[in-house]
Amino acid sequence: MALDTQKDNETNTEVVPSQVITPTMLDNNETQNKKVDISAIIPQGEVSNSGNKIELSSKEKDLKSDGAVIIADLVDDSFKTRDNVSLPNQIDIKARKELLKKNKDKKKKIVNLDEEKINKKKKQQSIMSIVSLIVIACLVIFFFYYKSVPKDSDFKALTIEIELGESLPLRKSEYIKPGIGNTVDEMAYQIDTSNVTVDQVGEYQYTVYHNNIQKKGLIIVKDTTAPVLEVREVVINVGESYDATRFVSNCVDLSGCSYSFEDQETENKYTEAGSYVVYIRATDAYDNKTIKQASLIIEEVGMARTYVKEYAYDFELGYEKIEKYELHFTNFMNNAIILNGLHTEVYIYQDKDKFDAIYKEHNGDVNYTFDVTNKTMTVVEKANNVGYNYSRLSDVSNYLLGQGFKEQ
Repeated sequence: MALDTQKDNETNTEVVPSQVITPTMLDNNETQNKKVDISAIIPQGEVSNSGNKIELSSKEKDLKSDGAVIIADLVDDSFKTRDNVSLPNQIDIKARKELLKKNKDKKKKIVNLDEEKINKKKKQQSIMSIVSLIVIACLVIFFFYYKSVPKDSDFKALTIEIELGESLPLRKSEYIKPGIGNTVDEMAYQIDTSNVTVDQVGEYQYTVYHNNIQKKGLIIVKDTTAPVLEVREVVINVGESYDATRFVSNCVDLSGCSYSFEDQETENKYTEAGSYVVYIRATDAYDNKTIKQASLIIEEVGMARTYVKEYAYDFELGYEKIEKYELHFTNFMNNAIILNGLHTEVYIYQDKDKFDAIYKEHNGDVNYTFDVTNKTMTVVEKANNVGYNYSRLSDVSNYLLGQGFKEQ
């Protein structure tokens, strides 16, 4: 506190500002002598009039007295005590310490309560944040679940592939993937395939109708089937030309057939008399192909012979018969020797029961073919010799003519 200048009313003289001494209790640890009956201790010796506040020290600031009083004035370098000065009441240090301890405990408790409230608030905020995240996650999961779970209106029209010439599927379940479940209610869907042409390769749209909803599907008609090719033996004379088409007896393919030799040199390769193996290739419009082996016979002029014999109708057997030899000869050591030949028997039935019986017995056997409409059975075998193993032209001809055959 700064020094205050004041005048003595009686002497009308200027009084040197007094120094305010803050009374301070000494605790048990002070090195000075303890005085328990006063509230303040006045420092010994002269006091400087520098105007600075004089304060007795204490290790515990809270143990200072509750007030400050002026007990003396410094006049002409000497102290002049004041009359009727009342000193502050004596401090009960034990009670004061207990009060201080209670205050500290109270402050500590308040701080702890504040920290607890803060921590509780933080915990509540964390819980709210976690709950908010869980709610958001649940909403996101529900959204995607709602979008991903199929509904009745989520049916799909499928893409269907069929082979050229095949029929369209009859069951509607072949066209539809249902929105719910694994089965299709055949009565609940309508399908329009009027734009589809099954005998022409291409892609065609069809329409599925269900609960006032229509969706488009695709039908792909493709051709991956190779031609069904049948070949025959070709016999020509020396110097006669030939091509692949002459070797084809039948070819079945909905996209059409074109023919060629597998070896492009075949057509000009064989010119001399003899028997040769050739390979015929049938290809359709979509590059599906079939290759089969055939025979080419080139013979000298006049070296082919055909012999035919007809049998009358046999009532007991139920058929009439035509037998034929088609023989090809070649020169060998000045003799005409059988090169190859075919022996054919055609049975023409009039009795249906007998035809049915023979059909049941031999249908599917090698060398047997049947014409159900005309009730005929044809048996074809190779003939490398005739009769009693005759192979020379003169012996074969004499034998067959003697058996009732006629040369054609």
